Amino acid sequence: MTVTVAAELDKALRPLVRGELPVHLTAWDGSTAGPVTAPKVVLRSPDALRRLLWSPGELGAAQAYVTGEIDVEGDLGEALAHMWAVARERGLSGVRPSPWTVAKVLRVAAKLGVTGGPLPAPAAQANIRGRLHSMLRDRAAISHHYDLSNDFYALILDPQMAYSCAYFTRNAPGTPQDSDYGLEDAQRDKLDLVCRKIGLETGMRLLDVGCGWGSLSLHAAVLGVLLWVVGVVFEAVGDHQLRAFKADPSNKGVIMDVGLWAWTRHPNYFGDSCVWWGLWLIAASVWPGAVTVLSPVVMTYFLVFATGARLLEKTMSQRPGYPEYQQRTSYFLPLPPKR
Repeated sequence: MTVTVAAELDKALRPLVRGELPVHLTAWDGSTAGPVTAPKVVLRSPDALRRLLWSPGELGAAQAYVTGEIDVEGDLGEALAHMWAVARERGLSGVRPSPWTVAKVLRVAAKLGVTGGPLPAPAAQANIRGRLHSMLRDRAAISHHYDLSNDFYALILDPQMAYSCAYFTRNAPGTPQDSDYGLEDAQRDKLDLVCRKIGLETGMRLLDVGCGWGSLSLHAAVLGVLLWVVGVVFEAVGDHQLRAFKADPSNKGVIMDVGLWAWTRHPNYFGDSCVWWGLWLIAASVWPGAVTVLSPVVMTYFLVFATGARLLEKTMSQRPGYPEYQQRTSYFLPLPPKR
């Protein structure tokens, strides 16, 4: 009976993976092993095994994949997800093979003729020299990794080009399943989580370093747009409600305390302040814009404490019913009315 490459590998790897192969393996001699429904992995050259013998982790597999010695048919992401799921299910994380298992794998490698010295690294792999973490070595590593076009990163990143981990609130253990939820949604959820965790609020400055193409700052700028919209709506609706109230002859001499005016005594000034802070948040998404923080600070001060609301309060406090209105309605920030 002829012994095939796939059969030999299947027999040698079963103790390591604690069961049948998590992939359907096709070797360079055409032989196959593993479940036919599993992701399909093709060993196109004996050099693939030689690399894995010298670098039995991710580096060896990545080198073999880059050089074309190993290939994955179909979706690479789905294949990796399947293999990680099997590893979790079988508890393979951190497992070290026994000396007997290592010896058996080496015997199989010798039998298949894949022994020998280490193969040269792929041409695309960084060739970094110098003392570990010295300035020159780290500079060369950074240059090799980052000095690439945006077109390259656009192939592997989400549309926001967020160069950091995602935060999946769907399709992860313990979370709801959603077929429409993907990487773009998870990146947005991550940005939301970061902004919440750091307590980002109006008037704060945000320094975005190392997150990619400014996605975190742009996300914060979106918050500025939303705040600006809230301000415009508050001011417009408040003014409209006041005009409609005054246009009714039966309201002559009556204090306006309905609609937005039941939540704040100055919805138009509050809206105006939101507009200023929203514009500043948008401008602060880039460094020069952050220095303009004085503008919303000064405008809010005048709206609240100087001319705007404070001056109107002095005038209105003489009108009948206004002191009671002051007691049950928030001065500036919208709050539920007191009863």
